[in-house]
Amino acid sequence: MHPRSFRLASLTLETIERERVSMDSAFQKAIRTVRSRYKEETDEAYLLVLEALRFFPEADLVLRNEGLERIPLRRRCAFRVAYAALRSEKYSLRELEIVKGGVLSGRLWKLLSGDVTGRADVLKSKLAVHERLAVEYSTPPWLVKHLLDNIGFADTLKVLRGLWKRTFWVRVITTRHSEEYVLKRLRGYKLSLKEDRDFPYMYEILNPQPGLTKLPPFKKGLLIAEDKGSAAVVHTLNPSPSDVIYDAAAAPGVKTSHIYQLTGGRCVIVAGDISRKRVQAMRTLMSRMGVDVMIIRVDSTLPPLRRKFDKVLVDAPCTNSGALSRDPGLRLALWKKPLTDSLKKLQVEMLRSAFRAVKPGGVVVYSTCSLLASEGEEVVAKILEAEEAELNPSEWGVEGYKKYPFHARVRRLYPHIHRTVGFFIARFKWGG
Repeated sequence: MHPRSFRLASLTLETIERERVSMDSAFQKAIRTVRSRYKEETDEAYLLVLEALRFFPEADLVLRNEGLERIPLRRRCAFRVAYAALRSEKYSLRELEIVKGGVLSGRLWKLLSGDVTGRADVLKSKLAVHERLAVEYSTPPWLVKHLLDNIGFADTLKVLRGLWKRTFWVRVITTRHSEEYVLKRLRGYKLSLKEDRDFPYMYEILNPQPGLTKLPPFKKGLLIAEDKGSAAVVHTLNPSPSDVIYDAAAAPGVKTSHIYQLTGGRCVIVAGDISRKRVQAMRTLMSRMGVDVMIIRVDSTLPPLRRKFDKVLVDAPCTNSGALSRDPGLRLALWKKPLTDSLKKLQVEMLRSAFRAVKPGGVVVYSTCSLLASEGEEVVAKILEAEEAELNPSEWGVEGYKKYPFHARVRRLYPHIHRTVGFFIARFKWGG
């Protein structure tokens, strides 16, 4: 193990926990901080980060048992990486001696020198069911408990296992070139693609690799990474060429561009977002793909314009609790339960604003990349209390959580069933 690889991995974990950013963002920041320029080091560090995100709950369990849970975060992250290196059996204790000392202090090294993984297994066996599953599957305990309460033990296990299997989906962009032309251009990049049976232009990449989206086809606007769950949301909206559509909180514009592509660019789309930086990024992305839409900077809790729309899409900000397979860093960033009440309030406000913006008889689609009822069924319950809205279930997904009376009229997508991230989808028809 190279010492710089170890430092890169430790610093990445520290950044994820301090700043609640994605794994890839934290890793890139760590590279800039350490100033590592060698591919061998960064490749080794990237794999170490993945292992550490798989086993950090076990490492923390050992530290807590020793009364060391309050040691400085930098030391804790170093221990997590060292523990994961041993637990994965990819490194021996002797190979780790090169990083001994410094943040990996004598007491921490002594812990590693014993049968540390065996001790972790004993400690796990004494935990409550949801806590044990949380440690075994490196999934926030509050999320595991939520799943157990709503779908039971057997299905929770299936979800937890599914959240460790990422399916890498892309959409072929046909706004400037034909699908055949794009696929022909991809032949030189050794990408193994499998066409999806449900949605046009969607393909699974069977041989994904780190840095995939930095390849020229992505940079040139020929391909875009888009989860199949996102495609299901857009198809639930069912855009047609004659529609006038508002996409709320639209940045970076993946679903916006999908709407445009499905209608051949013949519908009118207004895409809004409150963030100046994200709006600018959306403009850049739309230009790269040849997508012509009206982009405005607007608070999505307010109606965007005086005009009324045929259809409104509200893909709301959320915890991203359904996206653990896409971003393993969320396992650490979400370990402590986030404040979901403020998110739920925002989601309800955005939806109520959408009903102010849609024509009578119009369609509003609400979606979140979340496994939480508080960001799905509970938001729908609030809307049904306040609005003259009727739920029309999507064609894609399975029923929502059964404790809610309308569960058959909303949809959830799960990684183990649909090979997507976890999504919630509700389609409303507004009475006006």
